[in-house]
Amino acid sequence: MKRELRFQHKSYATEKTYLHWLNSFLKYFSDYPEDDFSENALKDYLTYLVLKKSVSFSTQRQAFQCNIWRRFTVKRML
Repeated sequence: MKRELRFQHKSYATEKTYLHWLNSFLKYFSDYPEDDFSENALKDYLTYLVLKKSVSFSTQRQAFQCNIWRRFTVKRML
């Protein structure tokens, strides 16, 4: 993922942020294979961030954008 972020000329700050949210998302769903992640899984994760971690809307949006980027990047790489 880091290589893909650099290939797309994302800033270092964006790279750090995306890697943080990707790691957080993967830890949250550590019992599921990555290809089983669905739209509902993303909704569950974002709900968890709001209810349990008390993140702001902008932080939630950042996590959402990161996961959307991951989904399109993985599809493009296949």
